[in-house]
Amino acid sequence: MSARHLTAPLLLLLLASASADAKTKRTHEKDFSCPAELDGKTFQTVEFFSGDPSEDAQLAPDNSGAVRPKFQYWTFGLDADPRGLYIVCRYLESAKTETRKLPRNIRSCKVPFLAKTQSLSPKITCR
Repeated sequence: MSARHLTAPLLLLLLASASADAKTKRTHEKDFSCPAELDGKTFQTVEFFSGDPSEDAQLAPDNSGAVRPKFQYWTFGLDADPRGLYIVCRYLESAKTETRKLPRNIRSCKVPFLAKTQSLSPKITCR
């Protein structure tokens, strides 16, 4: 068979593989959102914890020392706490929180700052 006859099937195979990779990547990305309000109180910030939040093992963002970053991000190693990782949404003038356990396959999360207020957005993207 000539090289010309092999080119089309090879091209189709490469395109199918790239498409499958893109679909796989999307299924591993998770978007979480903190409610903008909880019992009439406005969203304030998000925190990540290694293990149950009641144990106070809060994780600092990887870029905590950055000056005016566009987002905060956290990375979690393969040896992440076997008890799990948690997101806690906090609200102004309220002790109430919204808490969620992250799926085990999550290795990083990113939270953008809102441009006008420089406060964190309630939208969270994890991979």
